[in-house]
Amino acid sequence: MDPISALAIVALVVQFVDIGGRLITKGRQKQQQARDRDVLLAEHSEKLSSLNKALHEAAQDFRGTANSVSAGRVHDIRDECDRLAEELKHVFGQPGSPKQKPGEYLDDLAKRLNSFKQSVMEVALLSIW
Repeated sequence: MDPISALAIVALVVQFVDIGGRLITKGRQKQQQARDRDVLLAEHSEKLSSLNKALHEAAQDFRGTANSVSAGRVHDIRDECDRLAEELKHVFGQPGSPKQKPGEYLDDLAKRLNSFKQSVMEVALLSIW
């Protein structure tokens, strides 16, 4: 084999090894990010469950101390929290994809959560007033 051919083969092998090494590094980074994401999602899911449980307990306590309109609003809020919690569990905790593109679906869900937050704040303000 002539020296130029040998040098070309060595250069190709070096490039192959370099690109393969980069792919492995990126693959490991993606795996770590996925593990970190899964841990974070599990922590947030646990927080969501405990907050929802606390909301149920508070709504139950509130039932006996408030007028029927306020109690009804609190129970509507609790029910909406249940629906949103189930949807969040489905999106992040179970396989299967929503009908929309994931980014669009999450944007829509974020808008709905913010709208719900605003309506809860309004109910709280009216209840205090």
